[in-house]
Amino acid sequence: MSQVVIKEQAGPLPIKQSFMWPSSEALIVAVSGSAWTQKPNTPLTLQVLVDDKVLGTIQQLAGAATMHMALPTGFFAITRQISQATLTLSAGNDTTVTDANDQFTVALIF
Repeated sequence: MSQVVIKEQAGPLPIKQSFMWPSSEALIVAVSGSAWTQKPNTPLTLQVLVDDKVLGTIQQLAGAATMHMALPTGFFAITRQISQATLTLSAGNDTTVTDANDQFTVALIF
């Protein structure tokens, strides 16, 4: 079973979404998106937070500047009680840039 929490939402980051956490069993948070940088040969970094705690980080080296790049899809395992939750996507460093041309999707797989 899966639940899409954020669907093709345009940037910029941060993006924050509150929702009811669906299971007290272990599940996978799958995250995809894109970003760009103004400096060549720098890392693009996307942080995934649940209730303001870092769940994981997605990284991609940007060889070229000013080119939107798809980030690798991140899969993060988490166990949490059923209750209201807040999921946040944010830039993980000061060289990661996002704008309305970047889209983000987060799905819970359980």
